Amino acid sequence: MASDLADQGSLAASIRSLWSNGRGPILLSISFGWFLVYGLRAAIPALLPQIKTTFALDNAAAGLAYSALWVGYAVSQFPAGLLVDRLGERTLLGASMGLTALAIVGLAGAPVFGVLVATSGILGLAMGLYGPPRGTLLSAVYDKSDGTAIGVTLSAGSIGGAVLPFLAGLLVVTIGWRATLGLTVPLFLLTGLYVWRVVPHARSAAVGSDGRSVAGDMDGIISGVLTRPVVITVIAVTLLITSFQGFAAFFPTYLTEAKGLDQGTAAGLYGLIFLAAAVAQPLAGGVADAYNDRIVLVASAAIAALPLFVLPFVSGLIPLAILAVVMGVRLGGYPVTNAYIIRLLPDEVQGAAWGLVRTVFFLMSASGPALVGVLSDYTGFETTFLVLGVVTVLAAVAYAMLPAPGTYGTR
Repeated sequence: MASDLADQGSLAASIRSLWSNGRGPILLSISFGWFLVYGLRAAIPALLPQIKTTFALDNAAAGLAYSALWVGYAVSQFPAGLLVDRLGERTLLGASMGLTALAIVGLAGAPVFGVLVATSGILGLAMGLYGPPRGTLLSAVYDKSDGTAIGVTLSAGSIGGAVLPFLAGLLVVTIGWRATLGLTVPLFLLTGLYVWRVVPHARSAAVGSDGRSVAGDMDGIISGVLTRPVVITVIAVTLLITSFQGFAAFFPTYLTEAKGLDQGTAAGLYGLIFLAAAVAQPLAGGVADAYNDRIVLVASAAIAALPLFVLPFVSGLIPLAILAVVMGVRLGGYPVTNAYIIRLLPDEVQGAAWGLVRTVFFLMSASGPALVGVLSDYTGFETTFLVLGVVTVLAAVAYAMLPAPGTYGTR
């Protein structure tokens, strides 16, 4: 009983700490913005069966369209990081929300496949502006508890990844995929205004006011990124994201085509992945803050491989739901990875260096949906998922090669 009360008190104290000193509205605004960005990104695979029908696509073409979003998302990371150091977080976060709303309008109105691919890439560019300022702002505002704060934010995104695909799966059968996308536009616009209101201008204005040139920063950026812990972590997270993007893009389609589920049930199981992640991410961030990063990263990657190996041999709603929950646990390592890399980057070029790192691992992993689409057309989803399991195991091995805690300093 005493232990339970202590745990409850510790949890309450942690919540109060996150909300203290005027930081609560900042965390709330950033978290809800990520709820929308991540949720919409996750909802698109739930709409993919209808999109395939509209444009008469096979899996390879559908994967290409979704990969275009990830290419755009990746390409924008480094420029976004540079802009963080010059314009500040508030400007970039607000711009991301507004431009994403415009890109959604374009995607929903795409008349032919080529326009669909192009607007998907533009949507990725707009969404990609959100990631680097989100991380650097929370790292600066929360300092020693950045892993927990980033974990809470990514957890909000995972809740969006559960809620929006589920709602999309329900709405798409009655109003179509175009109208379903259009319903999100007002939410992005209103959230952009709220972010602009609560993120302090002082933090934004102070970031990049010293007149440094990009060329002058590049040596510091490159030297900050090319350290052993950062390089190993980038390799590991690239493998993880490649595997997960490819899997997530076609999981609802696989459930309807191979497991015989209706689209609403498939969307619910897909959303369950992100609901589980919403629980795993803040817990993983807290454990990493209290103990060490490496054990959390290795464990989350190792767990992530299991459902990929088992899924082809499982049927039935409850077993599939259990596998979806286990798949969600893998996402617990992402806030730990983010906080770990950001802490290692030089303060003076942190935004740009973080943006470059994100460009590298998102661009390299953007091929995941396209590769899974091609492989599934030729070998079937079952073999493809086994390949993704092997890729995930390699990520766990890479994380295990990180320096032992205490041997690499804080930067």
